[in-house]
Amino acid sequence: MFRDIWRLLPGSWGKSKEDVTRPVEEAFTQAARLAPWQASFAVATINRHLDVMALILARAEEDGIPVDPRLQPKKLRLRGRKRARDKRAGFKEADLNLLFRHTIWTGCESQRHRNAPGKRAIRDGLCWAPLIAAYTGARREEIGGMMCDDIREEDGIKGGISRGFSWRELRRFE
Repeated sequence: MFRDIWRLLPGSWGKSKEDVTRPVEEAFTQAARLAPWQASFAVATINRHLDVMALILARAEEDGIPVDPRLQPKKLRLRGRKRARDKRAGFKEADLNLLFRHTIWTGCESQRHRNAPGKRAIRDGLCWAPLIAAYTGARREEIGGMMCDDIREEDGIKGGISRGFSWRELRRFE
C-alpha cells in the first residue's frame, strides 16, 4: 500500500508549502488530471523511499523494537523503466562531422544571419556549447550554467573544473 500510494501522488507532491496541509485525497485528484509523465513519482524515487523504509525498520530491530519479519520493503522495489532520453543512440561520427560543418563553425554572414554562409566567425554560446557537449558528454543544463570562473588552467591546458575538457582540443575548430 505504501508503494502504491506513491504511484498515485503527483510527481511534484511535497514541493510546495501547501502540500503539508492539503489532504492526500486532493493530491490524488490532482494527479488524475495531470499528463502521464507528471502524474506519478519516478520509479527511482519510489525505490529510494522503500530503501529508506528498510533502513528505518532495520534500525528499529537493532533498537529492540519488534518488526514483523514478513515486512521487507526491498522486495517491493519497482523495476525501472528507461527514460526515452536514455534510450536514444549517440551521434555517429558522420553525424557529428555534418553538424560541425554548419556555418556556426565554418563562418556565417552575420549575427542575425547565422545560417547564411559567410566569413564571420562568432564565438559565443551557440558555438561553444555543442563543442563542449561533444567533448565532455555534459548535459546542456550543466553547460548553460557554466561561468567563465568555472574554467581553469592545469598543466598549461585550460579546461572545465567538473568535466576536464581541453580548450586546446576545442580550438582546432577555429
